[in-house]
Parts: sequence; structure tokens; C-alpha cells
Amino acid sequence: LPEGLSIQPIEVSKIALQLDKDNKHGNRMSNVLRDIVKHRGVTGLYIGYFGVQYRQTSWTCAYFASLQAFTEQSKAILPEVSRHAKFD
Repeated sequence: LPEGLSIQPIEVSKIALQLDKDNKHGNRMSNVLRDIVKHRGVTGLYIGYFGVQYRQTSWTCAYFASLQAFTEQSKAILPEVSRHAKFD
């Protein structure tokens, strides 16, 4: 939860910069943040919060669910000698 609260304004401003075709904000995140707060208030920085959390949760679950399988397959492909090789 604290991570989402600190990252969300960055995500919102990043998306706004990506959609800024007319370069209204001069490609500056600080200008975007100022504009959002001016027009939408501080809560405007948290628009889409649940969508971002859903994306992050889905990615994290998929990553950790596949980590064990990837590790096992890597061990099968790589020779056992490489794990004990000395790199002097």
C-alpha cells in the first residue's frame, strides 16, 4: 500500500507525458504534476490507483509463480559444472 501511494503520482504523470502530443508540459514531470493538482486537486494524482495496483499485483503473481519453474528449467539446461566452476 505505501509503495502504491508513493508511485501512483509518478505513474499518472508518466502517462500524461506519454499522451501529451502537443508538448503542453514541455516534457517535464513537474509541470504535469503542477497542472494535475491545479485542475483536479491532490486526489487527481491518484486517478487510476486501483488499475495500477491490479497491474502490479498481476505482474508480481505471474513473476513469482513462474520463478520456480524457470529456475528448475535453467538448472536442467545449464551443465552442473558451471555452478562449481572457478572464475579466477
